[in-house]
Amino acid sequence: MTNFKYNRNTPDGPNNPSSDQPLMEENTNSIQDIIAVDHITLAVNNGGEHKAIHFNIDTSYVPVPPVSPPQLFIKTMAPNAGIGSLPELFYYSGNAAQSSTQYYNTSVASYSTFLFGGMIIKGGTFIGNNPNPVVTAYAAAFPNATLGVFITPVTNGAGINFPSVIAKTAASFTTAATTVGTVWQYLAIGY
Repeated sequence: MTNFKYNRNTPDGPNNPSSDQPLMEENTNSIQDIIAVDHITLAVNNGGEHKAIHFNIDTSYVPVPPVSPPQLFIKTMAPNAGIGSLPELFYYSGNAAQSSTQYYNTSVASYSTFLFGGMIIKGGTFIGNNPNPVVTAYAAAFPNATLGVFITPVTNGAGINFPSVIAKTAASFTTAATTVGTVWQYLAIGY
């Protein structure tokens, strides 16, 4: 951000106002200029509303749950399994189960993130074990419930039995009728 000039303690009480007038004008202009950086400027329709939000990357700042009021901040995730390490926007609100523990990127076999609107998406892989049911636990449970689980095979081959999701909880889901040794990828959505 541009460095805006601002003169603290102006006007100074003992000074003649005409002495402080140039400094007061500079302050007034700086206030309008700084507001115009990320906002629609003053004295126009919608003045004061955001037109953009800029975040500094400050890895030393990560809010510690419980968080109230909610906070947006920038953090860089460690790269895993070819996933880059770009700065990303995070949102924490409430306790750890409702915010910080829902962000993880341990590998392609286990990941989770928030979606806008309070939804959380989790993904990963599991290995089939027909005829026995397979329970797949998430690295961190959904705070409330799993709404749906979508499954697709990673291993291709003839005679693959597509699994059915026969049970789901906030912490896991259970599949039946999977082909032994077949690797499956799942995508779960919950809140």
